[in-house]
Amino acid sequence: MQSQVSEKTEHIRQKARTLEIIYDVAASINVSRDLDDLLTRFLHTLKEVVNARAAVVRLVEDEENMRLVASTGLDEEVVAREQSLPVAACLCGSAYDKGTVQYQPDITKCDKIIGHSFFDDKNIGMIAVPLQYRDKTLGVYNLFVQKSRMKDIEEINELLTSIGRHLGMAIDKARLDDETNRLSIVEERTRLAHELHDSLAQTLASLRFQVRVLDENLR
Repeated sequence: MQSQVSEKTEHIRQKARTLEIIYDVAASINVSRDLDDLLTRFLHTLKEVVNARAAVVRLVEDEENMRLVASTGLDEEVVAREQSLPVAACLCGSAYDKGTVQYQPDITKCDKIIGHSFFDDKNIGMIAVPLQYRDKTLGVYNLFVQKSRMKDIEEINELLTSIGRHLGMAIDKARLDDETNRLSIVEERTRLAHELHDSLAQTLASLRFQVRVLDENLR
């Protein structure tokens, strides 16, 4: 009986922690000013949740390339080399294609792809989680963690997926907001152009009338 109570208590504790994490992610989404701020807050929150060495977000530019849009914990040289990578080159592409969380016990292949070591510590593994919204995969986020913690993190697979969907929704919304703002600016410029055109037309018509009157007065 005591064993069952302890098991249930631990299960409830884990569920409460999961809800707390999702709440933190949702709160970051709600208070963020723009996409860059959102991604920065998200990465710091997630890095603390799983005690990751580093974390990054990559968005798909087209069907062939992924662009690194936010990172924490990586040095400047690695970030510069990671700016754009082929989708099919590594674990990120597998997570993107399959739409599921992917695990890799070491990042030797990643080191070879960019021609530079991610970390001095060789006991680092990587997790790739798809960013999904409305049956569409927008990109992936990566977590770099100690190999010894990979098994523990696999137990929160459902949580990682849920966070990926939350972030995917926020990214899609941010893109729509940017597009809406861009269209609003275009419409405003068009309106001003029409007003300017009308104003100039009225001014020219007035000048023509005045010239005609002056010409008649001179005659």
